[in-house]
Formats: sequence, structure tokens, C-alpha cells
Amino acid sequence: MSFKNLKVNITSSVHLLVGLIACVLLFVSSVSPAIASTKASPLSSPKSHPSEGLDQLNEIQARSEDALRAAPQLQKDADVAAKRGPNEIQGTADADQMYTPENSQEATTVMDKVEEILENITSKD
Repeated sequence: MSFKNLKVNITSSVHLLVGLIACVLLFVSSVSPAIASTKASPLSSPKSHPSEGLDQLNEIQARSEDALRAAPQLQKDADVAAKRGPNEIQGTADADQMYTPENSQEATTVMDKVEEILENITSKD
């Protein structure tokens, strides 16, 4: 009789432990994106204050709305506006932070990395 009670106690304790672990995992998985966005990693862009980009976005939004309300542009006008930046609405906003061929000359391509890894693997004698 005592073994039956012991088995029930252990089983209920295991169920409680599994439930607690599941709750902790759910909590951690829901919080981890917020934690990841606050930490600077070598692969992420530099962090800024959330209100720093607001003025720039408001200006871009205003120009976008003006473009929607205006009559269709001629192709020449669109080409002139597009030459000022990546597109005619965004202009030169954050152009210095974009990857271009000029600032990516020394970047290692995926093929270069794969060739280097294969050379390292095959050259080990």
C-alpha cells in the first residue's frame, strides 16, 4: 500500500515539475526577442534611441502621401528624383549605412569562405 502512495506522489511531483518547466520555457521564449533587441551583437546594426528616427520617418511618410495625392509624374521627373538616393521618396536617408559596391570591396563572398573551408579541410595531411 505504501508503494502505491509513493508512486502516486512521485508521479504527481513529476507532472508538477514538467508543468513548471513548460511555463518557464514559454516565458523565456516570449521574453527572448525583447532581450535580443536590446543587446548589441557584432552582426546587428548599431543601436539607437527609439525616438531618433522618428523625424526622418515622418518626413518620408509626408513625402509618400504627397506623391500619392499628386498627379502621375513623367518618367524624366522620376529619374531625376531617384538619382538623389536609393529611391525617390527615401532620398539619401541612411545612404551612408547601406551596403554598396564601393564600401563592400573587401567583403568576403560566400564562395570565398566555402573555398577557404574546403582548402583547410583537404590540406590537413
